[in-house]
Amino acid sequence: MKRLNRLIITAVFVTGIFAVSPAVSAQTYDSFDSGALNSANLANRKTALRCLELAKNYSAKKQWTLAVSQAELGVSYDNKIADLWYILAVSKTGMGESKNNVLQLVTKALYSGEWLDYNRDSARVLYADILSDTLRGEQAIEVLDSKPVIFSADAEYIRAKSYYRIGQKENARLRKILDVHGIPYIVTEPNVTTKESLQAIFHTDSKLSLQEK
Repeated sequence: MKRLNRLIITAVFVTGIFAVSPAVSAQTYDSFDSGALNSANLANRKTALRCLELAKNYSAKKQWTLAVSQAELGVSYDNKIADLWYILAVSKTGMGESKNNVLQLVTKALYSGEWLDYNRDSARVLYADILSDTLRGEQAIEVLDSKPVIFSADAEYIRAKSYYRIGQKENARLRKILDVHGIPYIVTEPNVTTKESLQAIFHTDSKLSLQEK
């Protein structure tokens, strides 16, 4: 009888081991998979950052094709880096890509990524410029005037052509921009056409600061 009890106890003990073992094993494999995934993500981020550095250098040299190649490779490893999307947008612009295609890229940079090196406001300026050139002047102005408001020569130039394109030729800000550049305005100079005034805006010195005092 004692021997039978020992056999029963042994059987229960062994059964318990097999009952517990799968749960422990599953937990171990889950931890392993999580660690492997984190390592893979880290490796992908490092590769993407190397691509970003190369893409930045190529973009600075206006080697657009090489910049696009590296930025696209970087995105394939980590599509959460906003800088890569921004470089793609700038480089594609340099290559003469359609504004609608560039708009998709800069939109991803603004709303779908993490900024590491570049300033997000640079992307906002590019975004506003494309909106203005695709006859969405009111949206362009809204992008530039949303907080933090962007004051720069490029931003003011985009505001000027946006006001013009949406028919606000009498807008005070447009007149101030023209005045800063010494450009005759149609209202005060009837012999100068609005078209000529706008062309004059296009040829203003981009380095001139137009920040309001």
